[in-house]
Amino acid sequence: MDELTGEFVSETRETLERIAGALIAWEVRPEDPVQLDEIFRFVHTVKGSCGFLDLPRIEALAHAAESALSTVRSGERRADGALVATMLAIIDRIGLLVHALSPDVSAGAVVPDNDTTLLAALESGRAVATSPELETHMPLRTVRIGVPLLEAMMSQVSDLVLVRNEVARSLKELNHHEDFPGFARLSSVIGELRESVTRTRMQPIDRLFATLPRLVRDTARDCGKHVTLEITGQDVEIDREMVEAIRDPLIHIVRNAIDHGIEMPSDRRAAGKPEISILRVIATQSGNQVSIEVCDDGRGIDTECVVRKAVAAKLIEPARASALDAEAAAALIFEPGLSTADAVTTLSGRGVGMDVVRVNVERLGGAVSLVNRPGFGLAITLRAPLTLSIVNALIVTAGNQRFAIPRSAIEEVLSLRTGTSRIESVGGGLVAVVRNESHPALSLAKLFKIPDGDTQLLVIVSTPSIGRYALAVDAVGDHEELVVRPMAPQLASRGVFAGQSLGDDGQPVVVLDPVGLAIQGGLSRKVTVSSLDPVAAVDVAPSILLATACDGRKIAIRALIVERLIDTTRTQWTVVEGQFFVSVDGAHLAARVIGSLPATSNILAVMLNDGVRRSVLAVASVHDLVALPEIVAFESEIFEGLLHIDGEAVLLVDAAAIFEDNLLGRGVKPVAVIALDDTPWVRAILAPLVEAAGYDVRFGPSEHADLLIHFAGDPVSSGAAQSVALDRDAEGRIDVVQYDRTTLKRLVSRRMERAA
Repeated sequence: MDELTGEFVSETRETLERIAGALIAWEVRPEDPVQLDEIFRFVHTVKGSCGFLDLPRIEALAHAAESALSTVRSGERRADGALVATMLAIIDRIGLLVHALSPDVSAGAVVPDNDTTLLAALESGRAVATSPELETHMPLRTVRIGVPLLEAMMSQVSDLVLVRNEVARSLKELNHHEDFPGFARLSSVIGELRESVTRTRMQPIDRLFATLPRLVRDTARDCGKHVTLEITGQDVEIDREMVEAIRDPLIHIVRNAIDHGIEMPSDRRAAGKPEISILRVIATQSGNQVSIEVCDDGRGIDTECVVRKAVAAKLIEPARASALDAEAAAALIFEPGLSTADAVTTLSGRGVGMDVVRVNVERLGGAVSLVNRPGFGLAITLRAPLTLSIVNALIVTAGNQRFAIPRSAIEEVLSLRTGTSRIESVGGGLVAVVRNESHPALSLAKLFKIPDGDTQLLVIVSTPSIGRYALAVDAVGDHEELVVRPMAPQLASRGVFAGQSLGDDGQPVVVLDPVGLAIQGGLSRKVTVSSLDPVAAVDVAPSILLATACDGRKIAIRALIVERLIDTTRTQWTVVEGQFFVSVDGAHLAARVIGSLPATSNILAVMLNDGVRRSVLAVASVHDLVALPEIVAFESEIFEGLLHIDGEAVLLVDAAAIFEDNLLGRGVKPVAVIALDDTPWVRAILAPLVEAAGYDVRFGPSEHADLLIHFAGDPVSSGAAQSVALDRDAEGRIDVVQYDRTTLKRLVSRRMERAA
């Protein structure tokens, strides 16, 4: 393939997916000239290029498409479903033929013999059966610079960072660090260079979303449903390797939502829903993670059906099944082999393959979660790191070996010598007892059959599929940002290694896979360790976490409410009317700052959890975990007392004060049902106010609720705990004049206080 043809192939690949999306948008809004002009420009450009490059078959297809679009532009022909379907088929065929020009195409690539059927359909106005040929045969566009060169640049910059660290250590040991004022500038430039090279691997997530309009259209038509796709966050950037890794899980979830989540039009009418359903795909970035939420307004998951089928498939014991709450029952769809479908379809089955989706995402260091609202829809969220090449990790030592554990999986590190935690042997296995709570435990040295060292620490690890477990290690080193490279095939096949890297000291280190470690140690699924005999439990005094507040004062936090330490960036923090909020794990949490927020770009914080709510406290540094001494109580807005520790005065943070800014429970919001006419005022003004007051808002007829908002005079369900009756105006609508924002907030807040 010569250079000109190569340029043509690259440029055509870059625009093909976008054009498919433009066709779908044009089908919905045939009067929109913008989409029509974009499609016309594409086929016109392809036709002109083909004439110059002597590609008659592609030229004929593009010419026919251009002629048909010209008649639409002039008003001689109407843009209908048949024309759009045929145009999609032609776009597919052009893509397949362009793909066949590439030298990296396998000899077995199938290209149809001729295009007679397509051209005849375009001429006669008949619709043709389309199949997404591009999805099967055509790879996505690639960056113009060769990938090997990108990898070489990344490797060279990583080596440069290692050399800088070695020089810094040498200068410090020689006490000459201050004699080299330019070294700080050199370090800054190297850091910026590394960031720039890393950015070359990033691209807008729109590339991942480009095929979704076509996928949604074809799947919905096959199922006989009407679905509108809404995409938000296309400008979020993600590593090119992550795009390919997330593609299959995302496609599976979208197909499942349409095939089994969204109801048939007749069923939606019977349920009082619009026939046209809305499928939303939302991408957001929080720190070094990207979240992709797929949310439908369908029927949601029937948890009773899921539990019944899980018991029938012997995936769960009946006794345990009866004790599951709604959240745990919905999560059963991730169990291997479970399907809620009554019959197998060619598209999907909610539950079939969802275990594979979870495993594939967790293999990337990510997680899958869901929020189920029976009768109102399902939201599934994929969370994954922005890049696979760089991992924030904690260096640990076991025996005489060093390992790296991804920080995203680490909840806390505990000492076995403080009396707050211990390891016990139970039934041939290990159990870690942390603050009188038991967790499965693994010895890292024994797992790899290396000589035992002096085990002093427990690293509490958590993964969505395995749950929490403890790793016993000898020592913990620094947090490092590692450039991860693939392992040798012989080691990668073990399933416990995520890759290899070089530490800041230039020594090799392997990166562990937390899920693979758990499976290797026999923890194949979430394990609940029965509480040990209370007689054998040690009476341990309450513990506190010592830290330095942002104003420089020494503070202590009760360890029972400390969930984990988190590194945040300044962009994750915001202030609304004097209240701090921080974006963590895809949610906005109320936060506290003792003093003022640090001016640094990175901010250390403590995630707090009282079992119902979560909150965040910004700190300057964290020191140690010690037993709680005697408290000298005094009254303060945020402190409950004074402690005397190692000759210093330490302020004990009042947990109640920390959580009072976050009144919303996690997963336990009261339900508010709005049984009013579905108007913009209800959706855009009333519903957000109710939701802001802490309610899970639902629409429709009266049902059991903590709060029911209805018209005065309407019958009220006896199951409603509280109710607010709104008056009608002379025309029978809501009398919006008397229900201004202040009045509505007062009504809703009053009900919430009574319910509490």
